Amino acid sequence: MAIEHYLPVRHILQNDCYEDTPEKCGAACVQMVLRAIGVRNARIVAGVRIIEEQDALYKQIRYKSPILTRGLWSSPPQGVTKVLNDESSQVQRPIRQPAPPRGAIRGIPASLTGNFNFSILGDTSVAPYSNDPGILKAIDSLVQIKQINLISRLLIRIIAQSGVAPIIAVREDNAHWVVVNGYQVEDSYTDTPSNGEIKAIAIRNPLGRYTYRNIECEPLSSTTLEVITDNKCEENVYLQDIVSYDTWEREYLFDDWAETFVVVCDQPPQIATGILGPLRILQPRAISSGQKPKAGSGKKNKTVDPNMVACSAIKDYDLKNRNTMVTEERVLQPIKVKRLDQSDGDYFMVPVGIENRIFALINISETGEFSEATVCPENHFIAPFHNRKEFQTLESSGDKNPLIGKKIRLGSNGNSPTIRRVALDRDHPYVWRPCYESFSSLRPFLNLKLTLNGDRNAQLYIPIDNLCLGNITDKTSGEIILPSPNYLELLEKCIKTTAENHNPRVDIGKVLANLSRSGRTVLVKYRTRMSSPGSGLDQELEQMKEIICQCLKELPQRTALEKFRIKAFKNDYFMTQKRGSGDDEPLASSPPSGGGDGFDIKIDC
Repeated sequence: MAIEHYLPVRHILQNDCYEDTPEKCGAACVQMVLRAIGVRNARIVAGVRIIEEQDALYKQIRYKSPILTRGLWSSPPQGVTKVLNDESSQVQRPIRQPAPPRGAIRGIPASLTGNFNFSILGDTSVAPYSNDPGILKAIDSLVQIKQINLISRLLIRIIAQSGVAPIIAVREDNAHWVVVNGYQVEDSYTDTPSNGEIKAIAIRNPLGRYTYRNIECEPLSSTTLEVITDNKCEENVYLQDIVSYDTWEREYLFDDWAETFVVVCDQPPQIATGILGPLRILQPRAISSGQKPKAGSGKKNKTVDPNMVACSAIKDYDLKNRNTMVTEERVLQPIKVKRLDQSDGDYFMVPVGIENRIFALINISETGEFSEATVCPENHFIAPFHNRKEFQTLESSGDKNPLIGKKIRLGSNGNSPTIRRVALDRDHPYVWRPCYESFSSLRPFLNLKLTLNGDRNAQLYIPIDNLCLGNITDKTSGEIILPSPNYLELLEKCIKTTAENHNPRVDIGKVLANLSRSGRTVLVKYRTRMSSPGSGLDQELEQMKEIICQCLKELPQRTALEKFRIKAFKNDYFMTQKRGSGDDEPLASSPPSGGGDGFDIKIDC
């Protein structure tokens, strides 16, 4: 039987979870950790509701952070650390019992005593005033994979030793904060850098929750909510996300954008020397060696039965232990979801429930692997989104569809055609990519096909549980503003088309664009036909800079967008899940790695 252990951290959602650009994930994570260690009578929480408490924490985090980091992070790591230490200073660390037998790991150091001591793991002599404090990430992808393994082991040690859940920045460019409150490891696991496998990481995701808002941006009626509990962005008892280690590695932590791994935890830096020591040996420009990490083969298994895999996951990852209603017999019809940012990342979302009550959602990859699951607390459930009238109205082609007659902003020069017809995309009805609108694969987008005046076609992606059109509508003009998945997809298509029509033509392959955590910088990755770095590639990068500038001017401007970066690759591995294979290294970057934040759109374009 596998070893598993979970800290009793109550799940708290960020109170801006209904917004398209939520910012308070860091404050929600701080709130979860403070309440878990018993900070309930401190000045910040005395006599206030959870939402007001979170707003106060958010302001404190911003105020107690270096000025330069406030534009890059919504909740800067320095502020997160300072608030945790300030608010826990009057609370004595409880005497904790060792992890229960099922969660006990051989070799874990003795439990910590004394006061809480939160810190940012990494080079603390530099970190307090750097824009990206933490542990330096390797540029070489194979080395970065080794770093992720060591950091994950360190998180497990912290949970088992101190009993205080660490907070970590995840997703591309460290865009989102989550709390790590548990783990599942093999029986052979010990507290050494290379002994035993990690099965899964358990997280509290402040955005990993269905919101259920109607088209008018109002909460659903009490009648509609009869089968839905706790619809508000507040506290929940145990909404638990279980993330397989492979998914944790390649989706949550692997990144070719951010320069550091950022972990805030109750650990004096010197306590973790046993694992931080090997991490420091893996220098940012280290040469990789050794075996390639485990990764999907990329071969699609045509006989994959997602329901059968989901049944196995329920047993293998002990999901029933989180909610007794999550059983193999209650697995329902799977929903296919297409990844917008990966060529091999399509997956099935498998509900587990009874009729209109869903107790868990399980992500099964198209190749037949368990990726992650979210499990409702005992006696709680969510309603299937496709049974809602608002959902059916939004995907209908009739006159009652609220999209028909609205203008949609597709260009920066007054290009706002009117929507004439709407239909659900039958080939790919549901799509997803990690972005501000959704950092959870279990909250994909409804894929709507729009016919505009002049018989022009377009797509519109709306979160399946939040049909609030007010969130994507300009308050002055009433025009629909493209959500970031739509914007990035249009940018990618524009770059590809403009390169083909450029004089002289630029011969490139696939293109992928990502936004930074602040929404101010866009990173464009593309496949070059050049075989090696050199003057030819340097010239191509200059042409690509001109092409990207042209597309940024043509598309609707996102208000915060200021800069862009470019990376050229020799193959399409950056479009796959095979991260850390050694074949996904960029041939060149512009500006070069370490060369600043990127090109300024106003100045360089």
